[in-house]
Amino acid sequence: MMLLRSSRFRTTLATVVPLAVFILLSLLSVVFWDWLNAGESGSTTIRNIGLVIAGLVALPLAVWRSLVAERQAGAAQRQADAAQQSLLNERYQRGAEMLGNEVLSVRLGGIYALQRLAEEQPEQYHIQIMRLFCSFVRHPIKDEGTKARSGTEDAPRVREDVQAVMAAIGSRRMRQLELERDANFKLDLRYADLSSLWLEKANLSDAKLWDVNLCMAMPFGANLSGAELWYADLSGANLDNANLSGTKFSTGIGPASATGLTQAQLDKARADPDNPPKLDGVVDAETGKQLVWRGKPLNE
Repeated sequence: MMLLRSSRFRTTLATVVPLAVFILLSLLSVVFWDWLNAGESGSTTIRNIGLVIAGLVALPLAVWRSLVAERQAGAAQRQADAAQQSLLNERYQRGAEMLGNEVLSVRLGGIYALQRLAEEQPEQYHIQIMRLFCSFVRHPIKDEGTKARSGTEDAPRVREDVQAVMAAIGSRRMRQLELERDANFKLDLRYADLSSLWLEKANLSDAKLWDVNLCMAMPFGANLSGAELWYADLSGANLDNANLSGTKFSTGIGPASATGLTQAQLDKARADPDNPPKLDGVVDAETGKQLVWRGKPLNE
């Protein structure tokens, strides 16, 4: 109702204002006829008056139409923005619902949909999608069936949905990482079961990996710089060329240190010589000796 009244008011105004200007100018022309007619013929004077009146009427009308067009364009843009935001929110909600589905293929579809959304709209959705992904890895829903890495019954079983989520987390783009730094956001994967997962070149820098199960995992070439691996089980983990700059394998207080790690595993990793991994109190799982850093330089 208010919009209708506003529209009628603008229409009335568009008609009345030019007419009022025309009448006013006509009256002024009559009053100052002699002055306008000085040195000119009557027809020339009338023509000049007509041109002046037409110009003065057209000018405010053109300005008014321009303002109306600008407001209409602004309203249309706001409507388009609202529609786009609604579509993005629907994509997020749909992806989150799919992630909680009992069917594996549906969960995988939700993971890929959320990953695309985080890449396309990182400012709006990246961090909240990373929180959702981390929560899923920590507390995956009951799976109706997982696939073994090999055909044998004794082979480690890997959940495809957890693998897909970790692949999405590990492949975050530069802009996404910048947003995390600006927000002081850190991946929270505490107590997660990442055993036997393929984590090649995954970016897990500064991640909270407390008490994480990394048995037989494959984080070779991964970025674990600054990550907190207190109580983590690294038995059989492949750390070849992994970046361990400033990686915290121990708090340095009490027994809060990683387990299952051997000197042989550690020696295959890399680190900034000025920022080696923190190994206070961490012992070789095979010999019981204190682990020491003697791995390769980061940029060698």
